[in-house]
Amino acid sequence: METKQPTKGRQTLVAVVAALAAGALVFALTPSKSELDRLRGERDSLTGEVKTFKTKTGALESEVKALKDQGAGLRSDLDSTTAKLSEKEQALEQASGELASRKQALLAEKSTLTQQVAEGQAELNSARAALEETQARAAKLNESYQALLAEKSTLAQQAGERRAKLNSARTALEGAQARAAQLDQSYKSMLERNSTLAQRTAAQQTELESTRTALEEAQTEVARLAGARGIYTVQDGDSLSSIAAFFYRNGLRWPEIFKSNAFLISGPDLIYPRQVLIIPK
Repeated sequence: METKQPTKGRQTLVAVVAALAAGALVFALTPSKSELDRLRGERDSLTGEVKTFKTKTGALESEVKALKDQGAGLRSDLDSTTAKLSEKEQALEQASGELASRKQALLAEKSTLTQQVAEGQAELNSARAALEETQARAAKLNESYQALLAEKSTLAQQAGERRAKLNSARTALEGAQARAAQLDQSYKSMLERNSTLAQRTAAQQTELESTRTALEEAQTEVARLAGARGIYTVQDGDSLSSIAAFFYRNGLRWPEIFKSNAFLISGPDLIYPRQVLIIPK
């Protein structure tokens, strides 16, 4: 239990009572009227002071009680605040643990992401190198393609020129073949007509030789334009087989001679002596 200390008001009250007792003693010893009046005045004054002190003491006691009640409320608030603070500290410790765990997880995730970024960068560098290599190959292929286009253009131009030359040569060959066929027909007619004559005139012989010379020249031109070996004048008893055997050592190649002279003869057995034939290579 708490020991109550005497307040200042109580001490004053005790002093007053002691003074009153002393005054009464003096009054008993010297009970003069003037002294008695004085003592009574002092007594009344002291009695008023005692009342005043009692009033102040009651107020002080009420204030002390209020302060005690306020202290109890403050202690209760302090206990509640302490409990809340403890709860918050526990929550803070838990949050700190979770934060530490989250930090470790984030660090691990960061390490994984860093590794993935490094791997991705390596793949990107590899892809970039492959792309650059592909672009270089594409550039070379484009150069080759452009060269091929230029070569194609040149070949097309050359083919056009060759085609034009071929057409020109074909036209010239057809013209030469037509002339040779015409001369061959004339030469054959002249031979047939002169064969019925007992004697040729000088003019007829000259015309016959002139036609034969012109036919040889025409056939020579046809052979040149066709790229043939040359010409051959048919002799008595010749056939396409014997001519093929003479030139190729193979009589079965006579269709080649027949084909080269198709503009002159319509059948392999329709050749005649002194006719001028083309001999292909």
